[in-house]
Order: sequence, then C-alpha cells, then structure tokens
Amino acid sequence: MDPTAIRDQIDRILRSQSFASKSQLRRLLEILFKHMDSQTTLKPDQVIKELWPEETRTKRPADVATEMNRLRHALESYYNGEGKSDPIIISLPNRAAPATDGTHETRWIVAQPRDVEGPPPGWRVGSRITVKVLGAIGALAGLATVSYVAVTMLAPRHQPKFARLDGTALRIMDAQGKELWSKNFPGGFDTAWFYQKGLASRIWFEDLEGKGHVSVLFAYSAAPSQQRHSSTLICYSDRGKEKWRWTPGRDLPELNGSPPVFLTMALGVLKATSKRPPRIVVANVDPWWPSQIAILDSKGKTISEYWHSGHLAYMTLADLDGDGREEIIATGVANGYDHQATLVVLDSDRVFGASSEVQAEFQIHGMGIWCLHFAADCGALRCNGWGHDLLHNQWDNSHHHVHQVHHHDYGQFHGND
Repeated sequence: MDPTAIRDQIDRILRSQSFASKSQLRRLLEILFKHMDSQTTLKPDQVIKELWPEETRTKRPADVATEMNRLRHALESYYNGEGKSDPIIISLPNRAAPATDGTHETRWIVAQPRDVEGPPPGWRVGSRITVKVLGAIGALAGLATVSYVAVTMLAPRHQPKFARLDGTALRIMDAQGKELWSKNFPGGFDTAWFYQKGLASRIWFEDLEGKGHVSVLFAYSAAPSQQRHSSTLICYSDRGKEKWRWTPGRDLPELNGSPPVFLTMALGVLKATSKRPPRIVVANVDPWWPSQIAILDSKGKTISEYWHSGHLAYMTLADLDGDGREEIIATGVANGYDHQATLVVLDSDRVFGASSEVQAEFQIHGMGIWCLHFAADCGALRCNGWGHDLLHNQWDNSHHHVHQVHHHDYGQFHGND
C-alpha cells in the first residue's frame, strides 16, 4: 500500500476523539508505524526502550503484551465508531496464536484497504454485523432479550488485574489488558518511590470480603515537594468506586516534633478463618525510623499495630506451624542493635506493643513493650544480627509456657540493609 496513505490513516486515528485521552496508546501506535517496514525483526525489548525510556529496568515483555491488547481493543472501538468509513483499516495481528498452518504471525501491525474481503488480521469475528444477521436478531428480539439478561447474570464481570501509571492517571485493566477505569491524581506520582521495587509492590488486587469482587488497594505517594507527606492507602471497588482511605503511622513523642512521614512498603491479606474475616496487614516505614505493622479490617479501620525501632520494609505471610493460621514475617534492620539485619515473626492474632530495645534512645513508649523473653502473652519473635540468643516458647499440655534459650551463630541474618 501507499506509505503516504497509511501515514494519513495513522494521523487520522491519532487525532480522533477515541484516542484523545490515550497518550500511551498513541505513542505505541506511533512506534509500531515507525517500525512497520522492519517489524518482523522488532523485539519487545526495543518497544520497551521507546515506550518507557525511564522504566526499562522494571518493564517486561508481558507489559508490552498488555499494551498491545489495549491498543487492539481501542482500534476496534475506533473502527466501530468514528472510523467506520475510513478507507484503510489498521489492525494488530495476534502474535501469540498460531495460524491454521501452524506458523506464528511475526507482524506487529497491518494496514489494508477496507474493500479487502474478510476481517483484518487479529480482528474479532463479529465486529461487523451484516444486515441479514440484524434482521434475524430483530425477528428474535424477545428471545434475545431474555437470553441476554440470563447470560449477563451468569457471566463473570471483568475484574481488575493489572495497573499502570500514565502521566497523572492510575489506569486499571482486566486480565486481557482492557482498561476498566482510571483515576486522576493532580498531585502527580513520586515515580522514584513507585518504581523502587516495581509498581506491583505499591498496588494489590484482593477479594477483601470473600464475595468474588476484587478490590484494588493503592498506596499513593504524591510527586516530591518541599514538604514530604505520608503515603495514603486507598481502597477502590472492582468498578472504581473509592471505598476508604487510610494513612499509615502516627505522631510519636520519640520523633521530637519532626513531622511523621510513613510510606507503605508491603501489604498482605490474611485468609479468612472460621473465627475471623479476611484482614489486611500493612508494613509502613519512616525513612529513618520507626516502622509500623498494622492490621486493618476490610473497611480500613485499624484493629491493632506493632512498632519496631528500625526499618521493616519487607513482609510476607505464611503458616509456619501448620495450625491453619498465617504468621506475619518481616525483615529489615534494627536501629538499637547497631543497624544489623533483623527478622521479626508476629502472631497475626496478637499484633501489639513495641520492640524492646537495649539502647534507651530507640525505645518507643506508650505502646506496651514487646517481650524480649517471648512470654506466652507476647506475640512476637525477633532475631537480630548474628550470635544473639533466639528465644522461643513451648507450651505443655497444661498451657504453661517453658522458656528455652538457644545460642546459634546466625550468620545468615548478618548484613547491611
């Protein structure tokens, strides 16, 4: 085809109302057109470099596939609407599915005249409905209506699965990469913090109520300004309705008047048990100290909290003793122990108090003291550095606890943050 005609069609799409708010997809379409003559050798890594030049270390081919799906849906929507009379159809072949002869499609983008028979490569069957089919549907209107209602009630709704930041917008997609909804944040994003461990570490998709509806939990931190602020944990419904907001940390006397700045670094959801509904566990840190591990209910209300004099930036949940209840496992550093590496294990049903410190200046007061001897009424175990005593409990059949002290060389816990 005439390259000039294809260029005119691409420009027509880029200027369309359908793509007016889709800056990321416009950029992707421009990249694909730029490589149209050499697309059989185009690799996802090259697309990543051009589409996300500042995020090449965190983006993967799966992210490219997601954007390709979004662009494919956007093009189909465009041609079903304002582009329905355009002379050239731009489509994206499905490179993942093999052709009937067993070969794989190598093209990223295809342009063909509208009068070519058959749907464009990758175009969904049924995107254009003939007059004859419309007549049949009209004749069966009553039955079709009943069937539609029945199928709609039984079919699963598109659930949030992926997310990305686009300028000042958070965009949420389903498993096929189709955008479900978006939220605009006029304050922008602290991109350095969001991509420090990857965007996946700042947003979570969880069924908080056990009803099959996936909520979106987003730890938001605004673009840097003269005064830093704590992040905000925002919970959205599967349809994008804001359900609640929660701010980590609190103003502590030990901060000596410095404004608290706590950032949510990790999140997990404790599985429901016969006695408890699902609960949210959030690990929050101040850039220096202290750290907070908080338990929230599904409505964002704080149930309990544990404070650590140091930095706990990594957390996971696991059933360590096989009793059907998950424990909270966090790692980081302990300021009061010469900033050595530390491992903290918390009983998820008894999260309270503060770590017990050997250096008085690092002791947090007013929270209750976490028991260094790991008594039966204390829900924490901590191992600091190496060569320290690891204390734990065993309970006899009478539920009395017996303290046992074991001295080991815990070299695996020795290191820098």
